Amino acid sequence: MFDVVQQAFSSWTNTEGLAHNDVTAITCDGAGNIWLGFGNGLMQRYDPSASRWFLADDFQDHRIHCLKIRGDTLFVGLDIGISVYLISREEVKETYRNLGRDFRTEIPVEDILVSGNDIWAATEQGVARSRLDYANLLDPENWTDYTVASGLPDSVTSLTVLENRVYAGTAGGVAVENAGFWTVLDNGFPSTDVVDLSVHEGTVHAATSQGVYQWNGQGWTRFGTLSPSVLTLISANGALWVGTEQGVF
Repeated sequence: MFDVVQQAFSSWTNTEGLAHNDVTAITCDGAGNIWLGFGNGLMQRYDPSASRWFLADDFQDHRIHCLKIRGDTLFVGLDIGISVYLISREEVKETYRNLGRDFRTEIPVEDILVSGNDIWAATEQGVARSRLDYANLLDPENWTDYTVASGLPDSVTSLTVLENRVYAGTAGGVAVENAGFWTVLDNGFPSTDVVDLSVHEGTVHAATSQGVYQWNGQGWTRFGTLSPSVLTLISANGALWVGTEQGVF
């Protein structure tokens, strides 16, 4: 964890209460608590103000790929679909294992986007979409699937939204959705897979093995001079934070 005031990092290990070293997902809730997901399915909540840990083992023996929070709900992207965890009750409400007729059952969910009343899921077969106000998201008929037939170039790794337009990072570049069809934004983009997307200062940024690129509305330009393989991006505290194989920039 980085303290922007002190300009210093603090780390957690098993000694400080970390349940496992294979951290695969992280997010923060409205109360300032930090949520961690692990490769073995364990999940932890850390309260920095009290230095207190809470452990949930509801997803043990599964892999947690991502965590997204909306109010009192924590959406957990798993190797078997999406699980809905109620924070105040500390319990799982339900798990969506069938995200539409076009996707296989229990498909791993690499990323989740909650935008307005819609929930989007990134998978190896494409993007699944549903509405949060539907009564039964366990029913695959309540999900819409987007695949290569919808314009997606490849398997999807990440999702973001800018000005009500959803962008998908894929193994074949970045695509944007419009009325159910996806258009690849390949102008100036290198031939490389996208591992993460983030919106920073009103612009979509893409993390690739060749560095970070930003979309200016017409084409892609290289952002910064980072050469290490980029693993993740996040915009916070007025800066774009870049996680690489050689550290955080």
